[in-house]
Amino acid sequence: MVHVDWKKFNVSNLIAAIVHRTTNRVLVGKKLCRNEEYLAITTKFSRSLFISGIFWNFVRLGPLRKLVAWLTIGLHLRDRNAAAKVLLPHVLARRQEKESGVDVATKYPDALQWTIDTAPSFPGDDEPLHQVYHMLHLTFAASSASGVGVTQCLLNVLAYPEYLEPLRDEISTVVARHGGWTDKALSQMALLDSFIRETMRLHPAGSCECHSRLSI
Repeated sequence: MVHVDWKKFNVSNLIAAIVHRTTNRVLVGKKLCRNEEYLAITTKFSRSLFISGIFWNFVRLGPLRKLVAWLTIGLHLRDRNAAAKVLLPHVLARRQEKESGVDVATKYPDALQWTIDTAPSFPGDDEPLHQVYHMLHLTFAASSASGVGVTQCLLNVLAYPEYLEPLRDEISTVVARHGGWTDKALSQMALLDSFIRETMRLHPAGSCECHSRLSI
């Protein structure tokens, strides 16, 4: 039975947006993870990075391959520069705060600040723009794979609703026992861990084979 107030939506797009915002909370902090402009442009960056990689490595277009690949890379560089334009001022502001004696490690407990703090230990990493690019690629790596996994888990729960209540009961019990979603609480969610593992085993991301032929 379909209720009149129900809405249709694309599960993959919805989960991707939620995961993207959540991972950015850890990566770049509370302010930027709620910045709709930053979320939109980093989503475009991740998409163009994936598409340019596909054209560069897998699409066979004969003599036109490199031309098409460079065109897609050009679009990706446009998205990268647009994302960097939003993120760079935050990097520069944090570096300035650190130089003025502010306890930035406590103020900004996120991956962006860790990158800024550890950069002097690695040659070349102390450049602000390099730190920006590093964070953009971390965003791509963290959001894309996680989004696919969470989407598949949600679809499995819908396909096998008999697992919903046991999962919900375990989560509620463990979270109440530990006062929140702590590391120790997560380590005691055996049923949830098993459900995720089985989902990834039965429906792995990119579960298809691509064969190339080599003629000698």
